[in-house]
Amino acid sequence: MHPNASQQQQERPQALEPLTPLQQRENRWTPARRSKLAIDENSPEYVERKVKALLNKLTLENFDSVSNQIIDWANKSENEKNGATMILVIKLVFGKAIDEEHQSETYARLCRKMMECISENVQDDNIRNNAGEPIVGGNLFRRYLLNRCQEDFERGWSSAQAATGLEAEDDSNAEDPSNTTTEDGEPALYSDEYYTLRKAKRQGLGLVRFIGELFKLQMLTERIMHECIKKLLSNIDNPEENQIESVCKFLTTVGQVLDTPKAKGHMDIYFERMKMLADNTNVAGRIRSQLLDVIELRQRSWRPRNATTGPYIIAQIRKRDAKAKATAAQQVSTTRGGLQRVGRCPPEQGSDERNVAGPTPVPGPAAAGDLGNPDKSSFDLVGMRVNYLLNKLQLENFDSASDRIIYWANKFENGKDGDMLFLIVMLIVRKASANEHRAKVYARLCRKMMEQISDDVQDDDFCDSAGEPLAGGNLFRKYLLNKCQREFERGWSRKESAQVATAPKAGDNQTNEDASKANDGNAKPVSPSDKTDALRKARRQGLGLIRFMGELFKIQLLTERIMHECIKMFLCEINNPEEEEIESLCKLMTTVGQDLDTPKAKGHMDIYFERMQMLADNQNVAPKIRDMLLGVIELRQRSWRPRNATAGPSDDRSTAH
Repeated sequence: MHPNASQQQQERPQALEPLTPLQQRENRWTPARRSKLAIDENSPEYVERKVKALLNKLTLENFDSVSNQIIDWANKSENEKNGATMILVIKLVFGKAIDEEHQSETYARLCRKMMECISENVQDDNIRNNAGEPIVGGNLFRRYLLNRCQEDFERGWSSAQAATGLEAEDDSNAEDPSNTTTEDGEPALYSDEYYTLRKAKRQGLGLVRFIGELFKLQMLTERIMHECIKKLLSNIDNPEENQIESVCKFLTTVGQVLDTPKAKGHMDIYFERMKMLADNTNVAGRIRSQLLDVIELRQRSWRPRNATTGPYIIAQIRKRDAKAKATAAQQVSTTRGGLQRVGRCPPEQGSDERNVAGPTPVPGPAAAGDLGNPDKSSFDLVGMRVNYLLNKLQLENFDSASDRIIYWANKFENGKDGDMLFLIVMLIVRKASANEHRAKVYARLCRKMMEQISDDVQDDDFCDSAGEPLAGGNLFRKYLLNKCQREFERGWSRKESAQVATAPKAGDNQTNEDASKANDGNAKPVSPSDKTDALRKARRQGLGLIRFMGELFKIQLLTERIMHECIKMFLCEINNPEEEEIESLCKLMTTVGQDLDTPKAKGHMDIYFERMQMLADNQNVAPKIRDMLLGVIELRQRSWRPRNATAGPSDDRSTAH
């Protein structure tokens, strides 16, 4: 007998006990096609299922075909005297519209089409006009829809209403309220009450947006809009947050259409009351910010900060994604081709590399096969030369060096993709981020380039409002803003920095065998010193980018709106903030605070500094960060006069004596 036989017998699993078969309930769900019961196509359940399926498919591409099918279902009320089927269809459309705010415009279009195409044979004997005749067709549809909107709007979406949704449920936590509420009386995170409140808020704001879209399609009257706004602004002393958020959403949707010379008196009164609410310290800072945003929107003649052209069809989305992928591929190929190997610029033919004090002579026309075509070698050479000029750029030689950089930017002005200009913008942002003390010089360079880039440099992928390709200085500014935004949103958090630290260094010679070992997990781990260096580098570049963006704003290359958006992003988290965001906030405020702190923006700035004071009082924040916050707060109290004022970089010729 084998010595391990007895051991194997002991290790055999014992027989499992027989399992009790699952009990099938009589009211269990079964697919309709397997059900033995006959399907009544006129039953409300069947109509609801079919209309829901059509609403889920509704898009701009198939709008005509799907909307026609929905209208056919609504027209089944021709054989009814109470319009029950059409009421059911309106209920389903209304529910989808308020639950999917981003599709409000599409559902409003559907309602407009239904009002125009509903059969005149659809009627409700219980609803009659002044002459005593039943209302039929589109007028009946509009009456149903308006009644539903009015009922939900008057009901509101306050916390009390949302809580009532839970009373009908058999909640296991009903006996212990502490399981669903926090110490402050707010619903606990991820509790049933929390999700009910979230749903009530989402549908409440969706209803306001949907009503606004119906008004823009002339399904609701201007008088109804004014009545809604008056109701939402009726309480000034102790307003509810849901009413203020609703009025902000309402005016954002229909403000431009309502703000006519005829209604100017009404609108002025509304915004006076909103200004009073924004100045009310009893109102939460988040709500006050929303009010100030709407007030600022009217001051900009209702031009939104980030204008959107509405929902896109799939063909437009695919075309946009294809352009984005092509741009990303070009950027990656450019980076691999030369940016990682950028170093000292080799001397030009016939010149001495050591003679760099004077201006570099402009070369003559490019020879055939040299720089006449923007191939990979051209990108490599231009990248090296521009990087060399950026390293030498200072106030003393600013004119000559900047002229040379602009020359290279205009080198391939006959191209239609602006690749060379994009490469130079990428190098400038990189240099400015890595050298914070020279941010003002690089910002000044950007200003000069925007003014002197040739209008023959263009990119067919970027067009203005008239559909013409962006060119010259406008294209340069577009590239610059996109690059700054991309780097700003990427941030310099510890996680990303650690990933940078794990990458091989630029000077290392890594063979394919070494790379395969690294992929197998046998690579040498990154030392703590390398990670520390990577963190320091990421922090330096992150703060450098913030300083650079601030300098761009001071010379009017970035707008005031962009600065406010950056500050709001930094201050979005108060309870558990990240040091990266607070340091960036302090750097940005130190750079642009004096320019931003105007009487027009005083409301915004007061809210920012209230939140900064809350952060400074937060014991969870590191003392070093709290000191930085207090330093910026004190700087504003001194009318933005720094303790040790510096005049910035100076010309060597001015300091020679």
